Amino acid sequence: MDGIARHLSISKKTIYKEFNDKNEIVVEICKLDVKQHHKSLTLIQSKATNAIDAIVQIMNYVSKYLDSVNPSYFYDMNKYHPLAWNVFKQFKLSYVMNSVKEMLHRGQNEELFRTDFNIDIIAKLRIVEMDAVLNEEFFEPDEYVLSDIHRELLRHYIQGISTIKGHHLINEYFNTNKDTEFAIDSLSGIKN
Repeated sequence: MDGIARHLSISKKTIYKEFNDKNEIVVEICKLDVKQHHKSLTLIQSKATNAIDAIVQIMNYVSKYLDSVNPSYFYDMNKYHPLAWNVFKQFKLSYVMNSVKEMLHRGQNEELFRTDFNIDIIAKLRIVEMDAVLNEEFFEPDEYVLSDIHRELLRHYIQGISTIKGHHLINEYFNTNKDTEFAIDSLSGIKN
């Protein structure tokens, strides 16, 4: 709390008027973070021209986010702030899971994704891959950059579920559109 007070140039007493302890602050910050992610991801999906476009846009958004945070942020939150970690976990298991399923259905309707897989299982696989990005036992922070892990796993994932038509579109995105059309602003979300 000393560091927080010093950083904000206020007294600890002022902080304790609003928050009971450091954990409550971390939980509130996580709630704000999740709210911003929800808003940004919803906007990306609504503006995307197809399911693969949405996935590429989301991949770029998440990669930029991962590049902006210290890898120990997630480890420390999981270990020292379980209530805050639960906020992220619930977001992932509710909103993100439903978004992945919607994107799978959309891609199948657009004939970009195969129809011969179980959507629930493949959606859960994507969630497991998200967890793998943060697994320091497999991907040691000194050897790997979180955004690189995320990109590689997501590319592998969409290539595995795509039709030939989807593969052509994926190749087009990754060979011609090196960056997304959206610029991420850390304070206001997405702007064109």
